[in-house]
Amino acid sequence: MMNYRDIQLIDKDDKNFIAIACDVSGGIGEKPNDLIRVSNEVAGYYAAAVPLIELLSIRGTPMSVVNTLSVEMNPSGIAIIGGIKKALAESGVDESCLTGSTEDNIQTSMTGIGVTVIGDVEKKAIRDKLPQRGQQVYLVGLPKMGQQLLEEEIEGQYGEIITLEWVKKISKYPQIGHMLPVGSKGIRYEVETLAKTNGLGCMLKSGMDIDLEASAGPATCMLICMYSRDEMFLTMQTKQPIRQIGLLL
Repeated sequence: MMNYRDIQLIDKDDKNFIAIACDVSGGIGEKPNDLIRVSNEVAGYYAAAVPLIELLSIRGTPMSVVNTLSVEMNPSGIAIIGGIKKALAESGVDESCLTGSTEDNIQTSMTGIGVTVIGDVEKKAIRDKLPQRGQQVYLVGLPKMGQQLLEEEIEGQYGEIITLEWVKKISKYPQIGHMLPVGSKGIRYEVETLAKTNGLGCMLKSGMDIDLEASAGPATCMLICMYSRDEMFLTMQTKQPIRQIGLLL
């Protein structure tokens, strides 16, 4: 057993790991004390999107999705599960793999959502896609969270964040190297950690017009390691903003 990024890997056999990814969402929904007011369906969708993106980014196949909801089943849980099912559909995952539990004994005043995704991944798929010296690091999408995500993407439909459908599609191309969703610690942290854990250095570009410390909330952007010769391929496959942000040394 070992931790790989935010994913736990357990030996299944000589060729495969069982991979476990999870995420939590608190204070986001329709309850009286929620700080970010969105529909329960939207809250459920984004809570599921994060661990699904994590697993898809290492070329894994989800087998089981578990929701642990700190709300009653009806009406809040039903709507949240509807959002999770939407995320599954966009990931190409059959909703029959979904199970979970709700809080029906105590009345809650704030929404709490936990989602765990258990999947299967080939060891070779991880090994062959490790970052390599000489690759460029590209950022696809923009870091957004909270009210900004609500106003610009959920309501405004700016289209500046990555999607589950895109992650699933892009992960299948051999030109695409290491894929790393950006989390709450921001772009700089993810780039530096990516390089350090693989025995590499990274030279970030100067003068970038983007906040490298900003949280990417529910994985709204992603780092991709590729050789510069494949940059045009990535550009052709991507509608979201794309920029080169560094070089692996």
